[in-house]
Amino acid sequence: MTQALDIFQQEDGFYVGRKLKNGKLAKGAYKLTGEDIMTMFTQFFEDCCRESGQQKMIMKSGDGQFFVTMKVPAKDAGEAKE
Repeated sequence: MTQALDIFQQEDGFYVGRKLKNGKLAKGAYKLTGEDIMTMFTQFFEDCCRESGQQKMIMKSGDGQFFVTMKVPAKDAGEAKE
């Protein structure tokens, strides 16, 4: 039987795994890297753009501020370097 994994925010970052009854992360929990998070967000954003037909997404944070993410063609963005 496969056990579901969850994402947890800890003081030192985000982890994928399970929490024990005592609140600690179980052995084998994986700390997500910034690259992991950006890969997931990029795919999420691409899916949202495709579904909505929009090239931007506006999100409201818990403190009431707005965050805007948008797709900009590389030629208009000064040929972003990797």
